[in-house]
Amino acid sequence: SRAQLDEMKHVIRRPGVDVGHCLFCGNCMEYCPTDAWNFTQEFELADYTREDLYYSAPELKMPDEESDKKIVLVNRIGEEPIVEVDVCIGCRKCERECPTRCIDMVDGPNLRKGKPIVIPEFDYTKCIGCQQCVDVCPVDCLHMEESEHKSMQDFVHIDRVTAGTPVVLLEEAVAKR
Repeated sequence: SRAQLDEMKHVIRRPGVDVGHCLFCGNCMEYCPTDAWNFTQEFELADYTREDLYYSAPELKMPDEESDKKIVLVNRIGEEPIVEVDVCIGCRKCERECPTRCIDMVDGPNLRKGKPIVIPEFDYTKCIGCQQCVDVCPVDCLHMEESEHKSMQDFVHIDRVTAGTPVVLLEEAVAKR
């Protein structure tokens, strides 16, 4: 009825995605004012069990300044971007596209013109291996190579790190059991 439709307009619902019609273009993620949308790899598999994700209250408390707990986000996909310095034109598209802000542009050589240009330098502790920098590069100077992180030793259970978020190293949580 009309009254039911009017009432439904004021109900707050979770957004739904019809994956049959979605183009996975990323526009929803890019234009969301609250950064609520986030794409992940299609067949991402976990290297840990659900039991590894449960922590006791003392483990979840905020680490203090002297804590040995570190905030480390290791590439979960197993690949990391590598730059071919002699091909890079310093356009900064990779830096702008990076969702974790792991790219800093630093002075590098320009073998074609003999003048220094900026080239990407990666902080692999922040890189999640999403390959967006590789996809956006106009001269294909970036490519993905297998990461040197082979085990869960450096992994952290984390979705998004924000200031003030408690973080616990998985290896520490498992060792305390």
